[in-house]
Amino acid sequence: MELQVLGLIGKYLSAPWMKKFYTSSDNEINHVDGISVVQGVLGSIKEMQKNPESILTSDKDFLGGDDTGDHTLIKLRSVSGDMHLFSQMMGSCLQGIIRVLERQYKKYFTMDITEKLREETESARSHNMDAEELMGMFSSAKQKSPNATVCFLSSRMRACKNNTIAYLDSMAEEHRDSVIRKAISYGRMQRNKRKKTQKELRIEMIQRQKRKQEAQDQKERKRLENLLSNSGLEAVKLEKPELDYSKKEEITAILEGKVVGRKICHVWSEDCTLRPYYGLIRKLYKSKHKQNKYKISYWDQSEEPDNATDYDVSKYELVIDLLFGELDLASY
Repeated sequence: MELQVLGLIGKYLSAPWMKKFYTSSDNEINHVDGISVVQGVLGSIKEMQKNPESILTSDKDFLGGDDTGDHTLIKLRSVSGDMHLFSQMMGSCLQGIIRVLERQYKKYFTMDITEKLREETESARSHNMDAEELMGMFSSAKQKSPNATVCFLSSRMRACKNNTIAYLDSMAEEHRDSVIRKAISYGRMQRNKRKKTQKELRIEMIQRQKRKQEAQDQKERKRLENLLSNSGLEAVKLEKPELDYSKKEEITAILEGKVVGRKICHVWSEDCTLRPYYGLIRKLYKSKHKQNKYKISYWDQSEEPDNATDYDVSKYELVIDLLFGELDLASY
């Protein structure tokens, strides 16, 4: 009975759908008109879903076609089993089809269709047969020439689809040679331009990946700072045993506020690049949120200490940077 239900759905929906939409470019349906056709199909299915047994006597498919003379359909209409079970199975299948169509065409059904939209989508195909054909051509060409580049395979496919060879053969020999030389020159220019674009794109992708990784690292460090603040150094050691915990005296000095007046070398990340800065810890104070912070004057390697800029840095942030090896404290 399952095959019978699927066979009826194929006769009333799948086959008419393919005939309606999967056509050649000569007699294809307009993309916008196709939306109204789907709405009509959806309405017919909803009506049939109210009384699934009526599909056995219907002489019209869901797209309005006539199916009375189909020998296979006559056989499929003969239910030899439990009619209640058939009704249940057919109703469930139709309900599933309704859900899929409503989900896939939801934004199309609510779209405001204008004449401008109709003109803009006039050349849009109602199926993906062209794309499937190109994928088949690409797979076949790649199988025949596994070492060929994508550009080479693409040019062969374009030549086949655009009838390039026939176009060149229709020219006089002298004119054909001139066109080919110009095409080679233009192709070289396009290839160089594409190489430059691809290089810029690759650099941008690497930079984005670095920025994403940097954001993740900063988030992880902030989590460790909170863990250090709430649970102490032992909790951080259990969480990250691979860090350097050998500088216990310096860690204790930072947490107890005993590093005021000492110079430091602090590595910062700027634009995905690590840059060292010198600094002088000037004082320890409590911020508005009652957190102990150091006021540190930083200057670049090419600057003088008199041109330093002051920053407020949490003592827990300094400890985490020390554990990661990005902070050095001078001994004086």
